[in-house]
Amino acid sequence: MVDRESGTRDAAGAAMKARLRGDLRAAMAARRTSELRVIRELIAAIDDAEAPPLVDAPVSAPPSGHHGRTVQGTWRPLGAHELRLLFDREAEERERAADRLDRVGRFDRAATLRLEAAVVRRYRE
Repeated sequence: MVDRESGTRDAAGAAMKARLRGDLRAAMAARRTSELRVIRELIAAIDDAEAPPLVDAPVSAPPSGHHGRTVQGTWRPLGAHELRLLFDREAEERERAADRLDRVGRFDRAATLRLEAAVVRRYRE
């Protein structure tokens, strides 16, 4: 798959996950817990976006631990444009939540969410 905006093949998603994992290790070593949480959430968001869709499977004789849903298809790496959209969405969700918290007087939590949004925006490049 070719990224529409940059014209590059799927390397953007893999490169970003590698960068995030490196930053995750650095945040762990420095005990930056709020940054650590955000980076973990970003890695999970990328993994979720790349995952093939779940499909309903026949439930006639499911194996142990199987709940009638399976993954079919191949993982679809994200391109640079898709990553930017994902990071924009993640940052905007935090900023909107911070605005709502400001309106109800939860200024401390709102400030935390704004700092999280700033961490997300670092990766938007």
